[in-house]
Amino acid sequence: MGRKQAEIDWAKVDSMLRVMETGTAIACALGIHEETLYRAVKREKKMDFQKYAQSMKAQTLFSLKAMQFKVAYGYNTTLTDEKALIDPKTRERKVTEMRTKTVEHEPSVTMLIHLGKHYLGQTEDKDKDTIPGWDIVGDEEEELTE
Repeated sequence: MGRKQAEIDWAKVDSMLRVMETGTAIACALGIHEETLYRAVKREKKMDFQKYAQSMKAQTLFSLKAMQFKVAYGYNTTLTDEKALIDPKTRERKVTEMRTKTVEHEPSVTMLIHLGKHYLGQTEDKDKDTIPGWDIVGDEEEELTE
């Protein structure tokens, strides 16, 4: 009979992978050897650790990009604040007052500039008035010869 398999906290593994931690760091946080983690991923997730880590990273990049666009465009957040009392006999929580507040987040010019540079190839080169992938013709001063 073999040794008992280590208990893996998959929520912790996933959250650490989403912030792009290494397998070594995750294994250390779990108190196991990294090879134990890699075998557990293969056994439980039916793929090698590298592919599993890449899938978590892809989720992070998707979320990050979505949040960047949200910040660039501006958005509203609704905050809820409630007051409650606990019935001493039943220990039930009863809400006595609820307030909501909408917070408006203005569009971020800085994020719009970042996204423009990253996705549209825009630069801050003031001498160039070009569009990436396009050539401007007829803009040079040429001598006409006949």
